[in-house]
Amino acid sequence: MIRTRKPKLKSYRYKLEGTPKEPIVPVVPIEDKEIEPLSGQVNGKTASDIEERFAKSMSAMQNVKGYQFRYVFFGPRNSSGSVEVDYLAVLAGGRAYAILIDGEFSHKSAAQIGRDKLNDQKLWSKLKGQISAPPIRIPADKLSNQEMSDATAKELLL
Repeated sequence: MIRTRKPKLKSYRYKLEGTPKEPIVPVVPIEDKEIEPLSGQVNGKTASDIEERFAKSMSAMQNVKGYQFRYVFFGPRNSSGSVEVDYLAVLAGGRAYAILIDGEFSHKSAAQIGRDKLNDQKLWSKLKGQISAPPIRIPADKLSNQEMSDATAKELLL
């Protein structure tokens, strides 16, 4: 009978000469930023962060007398021919504005942009005497934090 020996397994230790004693990239402590309190709702309806920020901005403005969130013109929501705006805002003096917020991912393709333009024209042509200006579209990047949202609201609604 032939005897075989099991080979001994050795662990290999890598020697790294000249390893830095300090990390290559300095560690920067992350500041605890105040977390923005968002509920995900406006007037009891589900809302995105940008929609909620803009609602807070309008609520803080004295010249905004009121607004309705997700107001639908020309029939029930999601029915053929209906157009939904994010806000129908009423300002002092009775001026009314249809406001639409364009999210980061929607309203980007050519088809979506074309549909948006068509809906804007439809709203303006049918509601010229009832709203004070053509529908206002606000891109998401103008509402990325509360301060920017406040500034945008003041710029558009004062």
